Amino acid sequence: FEQMTMKEIGAVLDLSESRVSQMRSSVLARMKALAENLSIDGDESNLDGIDPVKAVASAAESESIASSQHSTPRDDRGMSESQMEGLFASLVRGDWKGAVHRVDEMIGAGDSCHDILSLLLWDTTEILCRLHRDERLSTLSYSMALPILADLAARVGVAAPRAMENSEPVVICTGNGTGEQVLATICAEALRCSGYTVLLSALPVSADEVVDLIREHRPVALTFVAASAGDLPMLRTTLDLLRATGLHELTRVAAVGGVFGRLPLLSAELAVDL
Repeated sequence: FEQMTMKEIGAVLDLSESRVSQMRSSVLARMKALAENLSIDGDESNLDGIDPVKAVASAAESESIASSQHSTPRDDRGMSESQMEGLFASLVRGDWKGAVHRVDEMIGAGDSCHDILSLLLWDTTEILCRLHRDERLSTLSYSMALPILADLAARVGVAAPRAMENSEPVVICTGNGTGEQVLATICAEALRCSGYTVLLSALPVSADEVVDLIREHRPVALTFVAASAGDLPMLRTTLDLLRATGLHELTRVAAVGGVFGRLPLLSAELAVDL
C-alpha cells in the first residue's frame, strides 16, 4: 500500500475510507502500547515481524466475510443462486465436463447468452477472485477454475446470436493476472456478441501506448476491466493525456469491476462511466 491513499487502500480491502482510517489508528495505538510495554520490560524482540498493513488486512477479514454473507440474490437479474452454486462447485473441483454441461443446458433451455456471460460467468469469476484474494480459496482450486471459465466464455460467445457487425472498435485494458484476464475475456465476448470489434490489451502498458492505440483506431470506448488500485496512477495519467489531446471527446471511458466495482465513488471522481 506504499504511495496509496486511504481511499485506494479501502478499495483493495473492500472497506470505506473512514473505516480504513479507524483501523489504522487502532493498529498504531496497539503497536505503540506494545512498544512501550516492551521497552519497560527491556525486551523488544517480540516486535520483529509485526506488519501494520497485514494487521489492517487481518482486521478487515471478518468484515469482508460478513459483507459477502449479505450479498443480494441474483434471481431478479436472470440467474438463480442454484445455477451459480452448481457451476461454482464444478469449477473448484476442476470438473470441466460438469461445468460445460451446466452451461450447455442453460443455452439449450433458451437462457440469454448475454446474461450467461455478464451475470453468471462474470459474477462467478469475481467471487472466485475475491475468495482467493482473501485466502478462503486454495490456489489449486483457483488455478483449476479459471481456465474452465475462459473456455466457457468462448463457448458461450460462439453459441450467441451475433449482432450485425457495426465496425466500431472497443479497447479493453485489463490487469496481467489470470483472474483479470478471464474477466476481460468475458467482457470481450459480450461486446463481440453486440457487434463490436474488440482490441484487448493487458496491463501494465504505458499511458502513451494506450493513447497511441486510441489515436490509431478511434474506438468508441476505452474500457478498464478489473483494474486494481495499483493501476490507478497509470489510469489517471491516461485520462489526463486523453483530455490534453482532445481524444476524450471521441472515446468514451468506462470501467467494469475491480477497484471501481468496490469503490463506485471513484468513477465519479475520475469522470469514468461505471
